[in-house]
Amino acid sequence: MVFPFKNPSDCRITCIYGIKGTLWASGKHDGVDLISTNDKTILAISDGKVIRSSNTGAWGEHVVIQMADGRSVVYAHMIAGSRKVAAGATVKAGQPLGIMGNTGNSEGAHLHIEIQKSYYKAGAVDDIAKFLGIRNVKGNVALIESEVDDEVVTKTKIELNGKTVEVDTILKDGHNYIQLRDLSDILNIGYDAVKKMPIVTTK
Repeated sequence: MVFPFKNPSDCRITCIYGIKGTLWASGKHDGVDLISTNDKTILAISDGKVIRSSNTGAWGEHVVIQMADGRSVVYAHMIAGSRKVAAGATVKAGQPLGIMGNTGNSEGAHLHIEIQKSYYKAGAVDDIAKFLGIRNVKGNVALIESEVDDEVVTKTKIELNGKTVEVDTILKDGHNYIQLRDLSDILNIGYDAVKKMPIVTTK
């Protein structure tokens, strides 16, 4: 996973994920709004397949990319004519998709990015800020990992669908936290007291 702009330090959040309001069909803001002050090229945050590339509706000039886990990432409000990928194309993380713009229902040039559990159902989304590893607050983008000095990244073994695999964990305050991001909607996470290891299965 990569950040949707080249330099996160040049970016700021202007509207956070989950804020309530009547402006949005689901009653809340389903993504985050980002502005890059320098390089305005929008990058794919993960590998996937383009399932929509269009200039219609509230999103204006937008691209939707479905990831391997079935979830879809929406990149909205690009400059008209700036889309660099077509529906059906396969993209890699970091690949340019278009240029930050002001098309559709937008009041200034920005990128609206959201992660949908399935395309398309208003409100059926995951927290894109957590997925990107950034704080969900207005202002300059701040990476979560860079804010905590007492975190130590370690490795631990988990059982994933019957296979034992090694994953990154964070040791903080004497507790290990498995770095599965916000995948609780597609994963069941349990614990095997005999093997003394977490067990992860798909729902």
